[in-house]
Amino acid sequence: MANRDGFVTLRALIVDDDSLFRSILSHQLGAFGCSCEELDSGLNVIDRLQQERFDLLFIDIVMEGKEGIETILDLQSLKSKPPIVAISSQELYLRSAQAMGADRVLLKPIFPDQLNVLLSELQLLDERTLKGTSSGYG
Repeated sequence: MANRDGFVTLRALIVDDDSLFRSILSHQLGAFGCSCEELDSGLNVIDRLQQERFDLLFIDIVMEGKEGIETILDLQSLKSKPPIVAISSQELYLRSAQAMGADRVLLKPIFPDQLNVLLSELQLLDERTLKGTSSGYG
């Protein structure tokens, strides 16, 4: 989706049962020009990814409803999906998430400099320097 300047907007899906954390992460990503959608559990993640394209998926590991590890495992069945970033305040959970298919992990709390490194490593910042560029899933 292009913004008013003609640049493509990075779209992120944030899945976490903590509404305050979702809001803070959404705000931090907004500083990088990201448009964010938020979900409070893993229950509807696959549906959302099949309905709309996202450039990045942030998913908490411990949530009510459907937890992050279960969701990450389910995502492996998708033909195409955005990079999955597992987030948690527990390092042990993050190691498990990476073993189950998360592309990256971030330990909470998350700071803007970490997001800058993450977006750069995933080459999501540079792709948007040209008008009309869109990323899609690999």
